[in-house]
Amino acid sequence: MGAGEESAGSLAGAFTIPGYSNAGSIPKSQFVPLFDLQTRTFPHDADGKLILVHWVDQAVSFALGVSQGTFAPQSKLGNRLNKIKRAGGQGLNAAVEDAVREALQALVQRKDIGVTEIIIATPTRGQIYVAVSYMNLRVTNADVSKITFVF
Repeated sequence: MGAGEESAGSLAGAFTIPGYSNAGSIPKSQFVPLFDLQTRTFPHDADGKLILVHWVDQAVSFALGVSQGTFAPQSKLGNRLNKIKRAGGQGLNAAVEDAVREALQALVQRKDIGVTEIIIATPTRGQIYVAVSYMNLRVTNADVSKITFVF
């Protein structure tokens, strides 16, 4: 290999998601390119530059927006919401809240975030709306952020 070239095996580190590294390390840069889970792209601003977000916010997005086991390099990344039976009943909201808390557990334990509220709504049979409010504890004087998703 020539100078500056990398083997495919050495690229494994390029696929680590902030907040989920095995060593629990914090990225050197506070900001990372936004990966839009809806479009599966890295969006750009009007000037053609990548949109950057704080790494903690991106880690929350991955934790809640990716089903656990679908990202091979980090199999524990994501949530188990897709495993919940959607038939309703008394235990549905508790099961959803447990799955959300489990998905965010590593970030909470490391004191990257504090979860302030989890709202669960089931307006129609088979659809579950979840809104999670959290505070990014790695940012001084951070406002509460909210991420909403349907599954």
